Amino acid sequence: MNWIILKVSDEEKKTSLSITGAKKDHIINILKKKEGDLLKLILPGSGKFTFQIETITGSEIKGKIISQETEKQIHKFECTKVFFALPRPQTGKKIFHLCGVYGMGEICFIHPKSQNKEFWTSPLYNGGEWEEIESGLSQSGNIFPTAFSYHKQENWKEYLGPSENVFIFDGTGVPFESHREEIVTKALSRQKLNFCFGPESGWPQKDLDEFKFRNYRLVSLGSLVLRTEFAFHAFLHQTRTWLETDSA
Repeated sequence: MNWIILKVSDEEKKTSLSITGAKKDHIINILKKKEGDLLKLILPGSGKFTFQIETITGSEIKGKIISQETEKQIHKFECTKVFFALPRPQTGKKIFHLCGVYGMGEICFIHPKSQNKEFWTSPLYNGGEWEEIESGLSQSGNIFPTAFSYHKQENWKEYLGPSENVFIFDGTGVPFESHREEIVTKALSRQKLNFCFGPESGWPQKDLDEFKFRNYRLVSLGSLVLRTEFAFHAFLHQTRTWLETDSA
């Protein structure tokens, strides 16, 4: 835990902040912080701050913000949304964590065709999402949280938007690299972009036929067959590198 993540109101920022629970225990037992010490703090969506501990009691740490980092962070994935066929919870945890690391704008889990429907009942998908996103924020220092949603209906494809802004990852597609200029231009101009990762067993032919009918672009990350979380990481790293290079 490199950064402490707190969700607070604007009014609380101006007064005293309180840290409780596992974060308090981590600060005391792992970071070995004492009254008067400083902490690195992130308020999601607001920025990075320096926090000074004023008092430590058995139930909480209280303190105040004494400074804010002045370097402006740019939300590179602000208008980007990624769709996934609902994965096993262990994979889902890694996806949420990566969202926190990179600052993905939004993700949506869709109705699975070839996977265990019982995944929907996992605690991860019923309130456990933020813990994993927060772990990514804490690790990387990213300040932008990720929105998430679920779409259990069969007709989820109707919500992908205009065909020119939709990219479907599939091994039969053209190299993702070939769309670099287009993706960077749209992302930097804040146009909506939608990317879809299918089940690890591959898209059903029925879906591929519908994608082609709707003129969605099929793209590939290479000849290797990657697990969902590794494919997502490859996409995030490659796209962020493009955006950082082209916006420099």
